[in-house]
Amino acid sequence: MLKPNILFILIDSMRSDRCYGKNKTTNTPNIDSLIQKGVFFKQAISSSDYTITGHGSIFTGLFPINAGISGMSYHKIFSKVPNYITLLQNNGYQTYATMDQWSTKMGFSALFENNVQEYDRTKTNLFDGLDKEILDRFESGLLKEPWFYFIHLEDLHIPIRVPDKFKHKKYSERYDLVVENIDVWLGKLIKKINLKNTIIILTADHGDYILSIDDGEKNSLSKKIKSKIREKIPGSTYDFLATKKRETTRKIQLASAKSSLEKRSIDTRTAPERFLFDDVLHVPFLISGFNIPNTGIIHDMIRNIDIFPTLEELINLPNYRHQTNGRSLVPLLNKQKLEEEPAYLENTIFATDTKSPIPCIGIRTGNYKYFRALTNSDKKIHLYNLKNDPLEENNLVNTCQDVVKNMESLLSKIREELQSNFEEQSMTVEETKDVENELKKLGYI
Repeated sequence: MLKPNILFILIDSMRSDRCYGKNKTTNTPNIDSLIQKGVFFKQAISSSDYTITGHGSIFTGLFPINAGISGMSYHKIFSKVPNYITLLQNNGYQTYATMDQWSTKMGFSALFENNVQEYDRTKTNLFDGLDKEILDRFESGLLKEPWFYFIHLEDLHIPIRVPDKFKHKKYSERYDLVVENIDVWLGKLIKKINLKNTIIILTADHGDYILSIDDGEKNSLSKKIKSKIREKIPGSTYDFLATKKRETTRKIQLASAKSSLEKRSIDTRTAPERFLFDDVLHVPFLISGFNIPNTGIIHDMIRNIDIFPTLEELINLPNYRHQTNGRSLVPLLNKQKLEEEPAYLENTIFATDTKSPIPCIGIRTGNYKYFRALTNSDKKIHLYNLKNDPLEENNLVNTCQDVVKNMESLLSKIREELQSNFEEQSMTVEETKDVENELKKLGYI
């Protein structure tokens, strides 16, 4: 059987509602075209709210293992756990990647046999050259078939870097602008490949909150004044005052917020009480191209751990014995029924960030979302009816105790079955410092 090429595009922090739905605020003709020719899963759910655990779930087909229990230790990802990149290589695929330095420092690039195009996401994105660098690789003739090409884009990651002429726009406007720029680049990329022998997958590791604050750079005069002030005040004092100002502004915004949804849009997903709302977990999953039926929109809830088991069946990979938590979605592609499997959820805790979210775990079905604090489980409990309350604004924990009991039973059963006995390849002191420096650049620590 002819092995198709596979183009796997993962857009960091991409929300599903920017690809499809009644609340869509972006113009994305190329994504729309791929949906019409293939399949878009309207309810695709990530297992985590963070990149590395998101990658871990996608490329192993496993739920995050012990994420959020005692903080995230720094270790090389995929070093001891079977993964689908290695499986593809063992079955004749040449594997290539474009990824940021952060993923490289976590050991992900080692899987791609040195065929990695690396970039610094604090300096480079599709607006300022990365688009051409990727397109040039497809024009070079160096890709040997059958190939698997993984592209990890950071353009939507906070603070969302855009050209100077757009820096006055507020966060939500910059977000949509970048989504549309990604779509333009995608259109150019599609012209470089043959969809008759290529499967295209577009998804995300996690979503993000669309901040309600107007954080655009208003004018050059304001920047000059801030620069002059910073010159006269010691760096540590300036940073302290700036932090205090942000905290005061945040308190004022929270006090004036009219709903829980507005409150969630004030902070980023790493603030103390972000929990596991769909804003950070509901991701796009689009698959189109080689032998993919034009089924269109599928409303069934699926998990990001299902992506590679589906791909495994589509390209008929033989004799894979790795036990996964995911399963193939091919029956849904072919308009057949498939019994729903719940999505297990964990947030990720940064070991070096004192403002990390409260560790919590949860479960999601097509009808309900349930999550709670990892410890002191009698507190911080959330239950939402997703059919009646898709924005998760009305916590039903005090009025639907029977549902809480059932969801907690389901959550406990999954946790009991989780495998957590794999070995992690630890990092050296220097490697750990490199990772922490990358986190500092991104504002995590």
